[in-house]
Amino acid sequence: MCDKNTYEAAGKRVDELLRLAGIDRKLYIIPCAGQKIAPAEWEVGSVIMHYDPACDLILGVGSGVINDICKVVGNALGKKSALVETFFLKLKEFRRVATRYDKLADRFLAFVHLACIRILLA
Repeated sequence: MCDKNTYEAAGKRVDELLRLAGIDRKLYIIPCAGQKIAPAEWEVGSVIMHYDPACDLILGVGSGVINDICKVVGNALGKKSALVETFFLKLKEFRRVATRYDKLADRFLAFVHLACIRILLA
């Protein structure tokens, strides 16, 4: 499961890799009214309503809310859940992080912290 943003970021690639490996799967893209989905009853209910009982694992593509929904749905259905993180994809959008511009570890880590704060506030 993923939302439209995480599908574009990594969901297509994950779906393609699973298809090439011959793994049966059912893709569900959580619809959202705005830019971001919310960890609310509607989203969890939507995922449960589209759940295929033949699934062994609930695989989420994203971070934050997607992770929360995977855990809630997995717990409610008694299934294991896993997550493909996309936070690092967002972090790599900062050229200074991606190219390791800062050679000293403490300065690099300080900028990673600033980039993380920027991502979380966006």
